[in-house]
Amino acid sequence: MLISEQNSHFRALCDDLRTMGDIKGPLYGMEMLTTVTEIDVAVQSGNYVVDATVVRNFLMYISSQVLNDFNSLSETAKGEVVTTLAYLFLSAYLKLSALAVERDPRNAASEARIPPTLPQNLSKLRPREFFSIVNSHRSRLFCTRIQDKINDIEAAFVDFKDTMRRDSAVQQHLSDLYDEVLRGGNLFQQSWQYFMPKFRKLRDFCGGLATVFPRTATVESDFSVIQWEKDDNRQNLTDAALEGNVQSKQYDLLELPRYT
Repeated sequence: MLISEQNSHFRALCDDLRTMGDIKGPLYGMEMLTTVTEIDVAVQSGNYVVDATVVRNFLMYISSQVLNDFNSLSETAKGEVVTTLAYLFLSAYLKLSALAVERDPRNAASEARIPPTLPQNLSKLRPREFFSIVNSHRSRLFCTRIQDKINDIEAAFVDFKDTMRRDSAVQQHLSDLYDEVLRGGNLFQQSWQYFMPKFRKLRDFCGGLATVFPRTATVESDFSVIQWEKDDNRQNLTDAALEGNVQSKQYDLLELPRYT
């Protein structure tokens, strides 16, 4: 799974938890005072609160068995169940919200933007944004390409955007890709296959972005880009050895010899 997809799944899970528990917050000052006086607060943590009434309603809609079991409890026990479930909603929401899929060398959440590698990601970029990405990797590109080849990459992106705007079939394909990525398979190859061979240069550039950078992104995330995860035989390999493996696989996958 791509890092960007992992982030979106985390956000979706947090949204579900927030909705199920009707988590309110962050609240400050009079907003917090007004809220806690208007609702039956089951649990509070910092600037967040959970309404006990909402949690009770959640329990009652799970199943008739849960409803019967809940109603058979004493009022004290009912209150403890509601408080426990409210705490589960809130603590899970707050802790999941703080998770970061990608971290920097200090183990802090990385602020670096994850470069786009799939056509469905590129379709959301403006030319200026894409040119900025190319410029940020220009020194790396010069190792294997001359200036004309770099210009070809930028021209290919402009052509890609123009094709996407004019061709309804391409628009539909990009829309379908969001569903297809959930079914597994080789995401990179699968996503770009429709656009070959016309946009081969653009695909190869994006494949380069997905290649590991020494001492930066985790090796595990780099393997996930090309849907090639560590199996039991690779568990004991060092990161350096794994990087060598993935580089070799990328070399064949992207047919880099045509540009060297």
